[in-house]
Amino acid sequence: MTFKRNVNGFVEIIFRIFLLISTFISVDMVYHYLYETNYNLYAVSTDYYLNKLWIGVFLGIIAYYIINYWLKWTKYSYKKLSLFSMIIVVPLQIRYFMTGHFTLFQNIVIGFAHYFILISIMTLYYKVYDMDYLG
Repeated sequence: MTFKRNVNGFVEIIFRIFLLISTFISVDMVYHYLYETNYNLYAVSTDYYLNKLWIGVFLGIIAYYIINYWLKWTKYSYKKLSLFSMIIVVPLQIRYFMTGHFTLFQNIVIGFAHYFILISIMTLYYKVYDMDYLG
């Protein structure tokens, strides 16, 4: 009985993180599309979004367990959302910089944009669904 409850809880956590990252990618796709068409910026391939999805979910699971089990932050707070966003965004931006997609300055600016998009989506989920999305 306990094992089944733990498995169901883990699947629910993965689904929540998947939904969060999918929403983040959808908003990011809109921003990329607008900037590519209006400002002739670097076009992003579909592999970019697929990699962001799977790596983002993996990093989200790691962030969830770091925040809830290692640091034991159980209450909703912006500190919790901020750390969760940083654990996802910073490794992704480092990866993009290492693959040579953008310059360091562009990666820093894009990293801040991704951070604010992700934290805004998480705050919106909290306000709309009236629940702590990460715990």
